[in-house]
Amino acid sequence: MARPRTQLGKVEVEVHGFEPDYLDPQRAAEYLGLSVSFLAKLRMAENRHRGPAFVKLGKVVLYRRTDLDQWLASHVVGGV
Repeated sequence: MARPRTQLGKVEVEVHGFEPDYLDPQRAAEYLGLSVSFLAKLRMAENRHRGPAFVKLGKVVLYRRTDLDQWLASHVVGGV
């Protein structure tokens, strides 16, 4: 049985359950609790070392959920 697929921009990606592995900037921003414009600024060449990894296919920008999780984990401050 084929897995369900969803269209993000012009790129079709496979959906595992209800959560896609790749998120467009809008969904990535919602997932992180950030603005779309802040993510766009982090993609600029001079800021790339500060932001999460992303995939660029032509004009389509996608974020892997695992990269977003790793980026968040790298910003944990303090704790026990």
